Amino acid sequence: RSLYGLKQSGYNWNKKFSAVLRSLRFRQSNVDPCHFIYEHDGDEIHICTWVDDGLVSTSNLQLWHDIRAKLHEATPLGSKGPLKWLLGMSMDYDQQNGILRISQRAKIDALLEHYGMTNSRPLPTPLDPKEKIFDDGPNNAAERAQVVKSANAGGTRFRNYADVVTCCREIIGAVGHLACW
Repeated sequence: RSLYGLKQSGYNWNKKFSAVLRSLRFRQSNVDPCHFIYEHDGDEIHICTWVDDGLVSTSNLQLWHDIRAKLHEATPLGSKGPLKWLLGMSMDYDQQNGILRISQRAKIDALLEHYGMTNSRPLPTPLDPKEKIFDDGPNNAAERAQVVKSANAGGTRFRNYADVVTCCREIIGAVGHLACW
């Protein structure tokens, strides 16, 4: 047992829920340990879990209701209904036309706000495509101070050059994460 919110709680929940799924003949994916597959007479149920949230897709709704009842006996489950949000992304599924629209606007807006860029003006190519970048960065304290001064042009945010580098790495990582999703 774990208290909700402790570091080990998510791990303990996943361990218990995974065991319950395996006892119901779900197969755990070798590629993603949070993806479980159930196959029966040509029908499939896929369950993906993220800490204490989950997503279910099925080819047979009645089969899912039967399995869900068994799962609910072992561990109470909630239901939020049709998918609207998943890991901070807005989901809009037009089942009749088979169109799924995914929007990361909320994540992007949160990132812009976090990095003080809500009033920035977007450009299709913010850097001249002919620009060649070979510099390894500033070579001395004066050049590093100039970088900090330029970065703080909109206000005092960075104490030193290391803060600027850390912030740039965070932004690149966040944009890379968005691009992968």
